[in-house]
This record gives sequence, structure tokens and C-alpha cells, in this order.
Amino acid sequence: MSANTNELAVAGAVLIDPACLAALDGLCAPADFVNTRAAAVLSAALALRSAEEPVDPITIQARARADGVALDDDFLRELMELTPTAANVEAYARLVRRDAQARALRSAAAEAEDRLDAGEDPDSVALWLMAEAEDLAAPSDVGAEDGGELLTMFYRERFLTENPPARFVETGYLALDSVLGGGMVCGGLYILAGRPGMGKTTLGLCIAENAAAQGCGVLFVSLEMDKRQIAAKRLARDAGVNYAVVYMGVPAPDDLKEIGRAAAKLSPRRLFVADKPGRTVRDIEVLARRTKGLDLLVVDYLGLIRPESRGKLYEDVTRISGDLKAMARRLKVPVLCLAQLNRANEARSGKRPMLSDLRDSGAIEQDADGVIFIHRPSYYESPDSKKPDIEDAEIIVAKNRHGATGVVPASFQGATGSVDAVYRNPWHKK
Repeated sequence: MSANTNELAVAGAVLIDPACLAALDGLCAPADFVNTRAAAVLSAALALRSAEEPVDPITIQARARADGVALDDDFLRELMELTPTAANVEAYARLVRRDAQARALRSAAAEAEDRLDAGEDPDSVALWLMAEAEDLAAPSDVGAEDGGELLTMFYRERFLTENPPARFVETGYLALDSVLGGGMVCGGLYILAGRPGMGKTTLGLCIAENAAAQGCGVLFVSLEMDKRQIAAKRLARDAGVNYAVVYMGVPAPDDLKEIGRAAAKLSPRRLFVADKPGRTVRDIEVLARRTKGLDLLVVDYLGLIRPESRGKLYEDVTRISGDLKAMARRLKVPVLCLAQLNRANEARSGKRPMLSDLRDSGAIEQDADGVIFIHRPSYYESPDSKKPDIEDAEIIVAKNRHGATGVVPASFQGATGSVDAVYRNPWHKK
């Protein structure tokens, strides 16, 4: 059957037996049709059903006429004569959907070619084309799934499969993972926030390093620091040597030995760093898809992600936040995105941050699966007071869709860029 014949058969089945409309839900829609009159039959029937009005050839004809499409008696009769039976309407509908997918894929390929001819960046075009292909590969409308079947599927996948898919990535801090419910959920968006200079980049890099130490593939996208600074921070933390010495100074012989040991230890880990500023969420997704075996994506930080098109700040941040969440679901890995807080906490006693302190958009809190703050009380002490080498800190889980909320006591050593929670996973050894 041709594409047009498949569409005529669906329309004919609806005219023969309007009860078959229920079988079409989620399989095809009027937008999938090329034949405008066949599409008008289905559209009119669906509209009548929604209005709880009688559905038959006469009412369909009248409704289509009201919508501006004339369906003469001969055309309706021809449709019913062409269609052998309404019992096969699902098969006809699947063929209509398949033909619509093929047309859409050809159209997307043509648009991709036009974009490339216009000089658009190939990476951007490739990501757009992948997203289009993913959407087209999915059913037009999956609808609701049977609860019992869904439970059975989950039970088998989760408990009866020998090697079930990973459901989360550990942060490497046992107490934090316990609060989170095991770790950061795959496909989840986690926001790690703090005031400037509070240590969010340090903690984010520590989590990235901890995940890499477990054998995870980690991509650290730095929109603020360059890759050499990131490398120096990694070495300083593991070697226990002052970061400034590692990055700019002349290490003592013993320190140099420790730096060499740290370099040998860290080099085999699959921690990838990208440091080009001004990236969009789409650019970041291109990088992530190119990273083979990706298990965790860390972005430093949200305020430096470039919007696809400029608007008001609130709208830009709202859009970026939503795009980050959508990206996490597509990639099926946790996305840990760092973010800044506004100054509201500084007016409160204790200075502890709250969800309302997230900067520039309430959408960040809504979109995130988890919101984590790093807080150092000594940060707010007088500039003249001498801070200890190792400061008390708190890792605050303020929002968590998949577990509890709470506070994890920690210590912060700014000189070496190290954050230690009170309890750590046993695999993590200095």
C-alpha cells in the first residue's frame, strides 16, 4: 500500500467503526497525514469524541465542513469501500506513522544541509540532528503505561538482572551519599551552590576526582578556570602541596616528589577537562556525547553558560536550567552544575544558605533533582582574623528528590584544595 492508501484506510476504518478511534491513540495523528481530506476525517472524529458528540459519517462530514474542509458523499463512500475492515486499523496506523517518520527524517536531513551551507557550526548542527532523530525514533505519544507491567519491568531490571544498569554515581563522601540515597541519580540534575570563594569549585572537582577514582568516566567542563589550573588543583589535592606552589612556585624536593607520585597516580583516571568559555548547553552536550563511557558530567558554572539567544536575565537562566535538566535525561548520567548564591544569606544569623538564595531564577530549584550547598562559617569572619589551615565546613543537602535532606560535617583546606567529609568511602585512600 502507498503512503496515501494507508491514510485512506485509517480514515475508512474510522467511518466504518468509530469505536476504533481508541486503538489509534498514540499510534498516529492527523499531523502524520499527507492527504488533507483523510486527515480531516480523523481530525473531525477526534474532535467529536472529545466533545462527547455522536461520531458517524454524517457528523464527521458536518464537523469537517465547519473546520473548512469539504468531504463529499462520494469521497466518504470511496473510503469505506476501499477499507476491507476496521479490525486492522492499528496496522494501518503504524504504516502511516512510519511514513510520517520517513518524511520527517528526510526533512531534518535537508534542513541540516541548509544549516551547514549557511555556515552554522557542524557540532551544533550534529547535536540538533541527533535530538531530532531521537524524537522521531520515539512513538508519537507513548501515553500511559500499565502500572502492573511497569512494576514487573522495573522489578526484573532492578533485581533479577545479573548486571543491572547503574542507577547513581557516588560522590565519594559516604555520609553525603547516604543522605542522597546512594549517590547522584543517573539522569538527574544536581546543583552545587555557594557564595563566590566559598569552595564550590573545590568540592565539585573533589567529587569529580572521587568518581574517576571509582573507574567512572567524568567530564569536567570549566567555564571559568583553564585546564592547567584544573590540573594543578588535582595534583595539589592528592600531593598535599599548596596549590600556589604547584601552579606557580618552586616546590621543595620532597614536595616535588609528592607531586610526581600524584601525577603517576591520577594520570590513568578517565577524568576529561574542557575549558573553553562561553559554551551553550548545546555545546556542552556535544562534548558529553563525544566522551566515551561518560558516567558523570560536572559544569563549572551555571552563570557562565551562554544562552542560545539573549533575553532578560531571569528568562535566560530559566531556559538554561530547563535545558540542563533535559540534557541530563537525554545523556542518562548525573549532571552536577555549580551555581552562585545571592547575598541574602549574609543578612541572616549563622549565614547558612537557603534555596531562595539561588541566583537569578526560581527555576533552578524547581528543575534540580538535588540542591547542595557548601558553607564555611569562617568565610564570614573579619578579614583581619587568621583563618586555620583546616576550616570547619558543612555540605548541606537542601533539596533531594531521591532521598533525605541534611547536613554533612566536613573540613576544608583551601591551600591544597581539599574537602574531607567526616566519613568517607573505604575505597578512597590518600
